[in-house]
Amino acid sequence: GFVDLTLITSDGTVVGRRSELSLKEFATLLRGFYGKITSQRPLASSNASSETSRLYSLFIEPIDEILDREQVTSVLVSADRGLQAIPFSALAHQGEYAVKKTSFSFTPSLALTDLSVPLADTKSEGILIMGSSEFSDLAPLPFVGQEVENIQQVYEGLAVVEDQFTSQRVITDLKSSTQPLIHLATHADFKGGKPDQSMIHTRDGFISFEAFKSIRRERKSDPIDLFVLSACRSALGDSDSEMGLAGMALQAGAKSAIGSLWYVDDIATSAFFSQFYRYLSRGMTKSSALSMTQRDFASGSIKITGSDVVAPSGDILLSNLSASQKFNYPRGFRHPFFWSGFVLLGTPW
Repeated sequence: GFVDLTLITSDGTVVGRRSELSLKEFATLLRGFYGKITSQRPLASSNASSETSRLYSLFIEPIDEILDREQVTSVLVSADRGLQAIPFSALAHQGEYAVKKTSFSFTPSLALTDLSVPLADTKSEGILIMGSSEFSDLAPLPFVGQEVENIQQVYEGLAVVEDQFTSQRVITDLKSSTQPLIHLATHADFKGGKPDQSMIHTRDGFISFEAFKSIRRERKSDPIDLFVLSACRSALGDSDSEMGLAGMALQAGAKSAIGSLWYVDDIATSAFFSQFYRYLSRGMTKSSALSMTQRDFASGSIKITGSDVVAPSGDILLSNLSASQKFNYPRGFRHPFFWSGFVLLGTPW
């Protein structure tokens, strides 16, 4: 088998590269890579024979020289099925993760991605934040309240949380709101198969994939600029539903969406998006804000100090962690499990 890479630079230059490999070997690499990430085992990023290094040599090394020469800092990836769930940011070369110099975003199709629309002034137009920390039949998300407060510190907008976070209210507000930024902090799950098996959980039930299809029509004059799912396994799709629940946001008319590739850690997720919106509010592109946050996590700059999760600036992202909660992070948040699963779909700016 082989992997074909086609790089199109900003000036329209097209470069092709091909890497040959055994399909059996490739499957073994992916299993080993995913297994180490999800179990938080060391990736041995400095070892050239490790899974993360070998995958880097397949997908990034063939075009590395061109990326450096053209000073490319952001790459929009359109990958075939079977490759869409690879966290490119966690691929590594000589001990350095790819995200250190490159930000990645993804699209199901370049033809369906509008790259010509100017960057919107989202900060002046606000955000709609929705979510809950308690659910009737699911584990609580105890730091959602702090996550919401942190976002409200940098963005004005409407918060629909806790008892207000019902299925009917979510759909109604998504259709009628004019805020370009949407943030959902809740449980979500993608289940391969029929669309109604993928869902976002609310305080009183859930919202299926199908329910989001009418949002595009209702918000035609006020399209969503960014739809963030601060939730579990929301970006992973299959042949029946491209790019999972985050892809659902694109179908609802959002220019961009952020979701996760696996069942993410609750505390790390709340800290991640608290930091992400700080960067986004400074005028960074979505892709840059995401990669900067990932770099902060990968470098250990976001750490637990006392009972707080602290940003590189010294600002507190989360507070009042219990001793048992801190016990789950003996090495902090450096491991790619905590940060590389968050992916941006659609327009990178």
